[in-house]
Amino acid sequence: MRIPENLDGNAILRNVLFSVKSGKVSSRDIRDFGFAIERDNAACGVFITLNPPTKDMLKEAAAAGFYNSGFVNNIDKIKIVTIEQMLGGERTNLPYAAEAVKQARAAVAQSGQLGFEYTVDN
Repeated sequence: MRIPENLDGNAILRNVLFSVKSGKVSSRDIRDFGFAIERDNAACGVFITLNPPTKDMLKEAAAAGFYNSGFVNNIDKIKIVTIEQMLGGERTNLPYAAEAVKQARAAVAQSGQLGFEYTVDN
C-alpha cells in the first residue's frame, strides 16, 4: 500500500509497511518495526497481532509519533491492530487510497504541475 505525500510541492508515493505476528509479542517488536519503517523510509506501518498489545507496546507505538503527508495529517506512525479487531470491522486511520489520490490530484492541479500519476502495485 502507498500513501501520496506532498514533498515540496511534488506528489510522491510512500510505502506503508505491514508486520503480522502471532504468539508472544512485546515492545521490542514494536521498536524493531519502527526501525524498519525508518530504514525503508516508509510513511508508516500497521502491526497486526493475534494477542492484545501490552501497555509497553502501546507506549512504544505512541512514541513513534504521527505521519503528516501534506494531504492527510496525524496518521499513527505505528498502528497496532489485533486480528479480533480486524474481524470486528475496526479500520486503521490510513486514508482511503481514492480519497488521498483525489486530494493529491487537486493539490497538483492547484500548484500548476503538469500531472500526477498513481499506480497500484500488484
